[in-house]
Amino acid sequence: NSKKRKQTTTPKQKTISKMAGPSHSLIMRAILRYVKATEERPLPVITASTSVIMASGDVLMQTIEYFQAKQKASQHGLPAPNLRYDGRRVLNMSIYGLGFGLFAAKWYTAWLPRLIGNRSKSKLRIVCEKVMFDEFIQSPFYYLSFLPGMTMLSGGSINDAVQKTKKDFFRLLISDWIVWPPIQFLNFWFVPNHMQAFVVSSVSVFWAAYLSYVQNDG
Repeated sequence: NSKKRKQTTTPKQKTISKMAGPSHSLIMRAILRYVKATEERPLPVITASTSVIMASGDVLMQTIEYFQAKQKASQHGLPAPNLRYDGRRVLNMSIYGLGFGLFAAKWYTAWLPRLIGNRSKSKLRIVCEKVMFDEFIQSPFYYLSFLPGMTMLSGGSINDAVQKTKKDFFRLLISDWIVWPPIQFLNFWFVPNHMQAFVVSSVSVFWAAYLSYVQNDG
């Protein structure tokens, strides 16, 4: 008679199971499944979620633009505009998100921890170094790829892409250096490596809305 292999459950899985019980919402269970997926399959999961989040940021920005146009029309006694989303804009942000998501997945789960190296360093030093590398390596790469990439996806020429990058690169980078260091400090301090891209992406729904505004602002 063959013996059935006894399945062992880790404390982490027990915690997730309890949190995902019937008393909790479907949203909580979906989040917990996502957390587990980022740990088991970070590359495809982070890549796909970054694409969705970038697209969501653009939808948010287009919604804001609609309400701004509606308010302006009301102030001037004009008919309210119809809410129409530009699908091409959303698709372009989604495509860029796929490309950058690949980079983000490798950056937060492999390359950044490798750059930090020595585990004997204090936690404070490790976190500060991570913020420094993230802001001086990842952030410039982000905007040097986003601005020309999005310009060309929108039908612009190489020259248009170069001019757009010259115009808005430092505007975005300086804004990044103001907003992101405290967020990343907390992220690196409290969140495990496989979930750091998720935290960045979650905040990036709003940041992507700002990027969409900058990209489409002339």
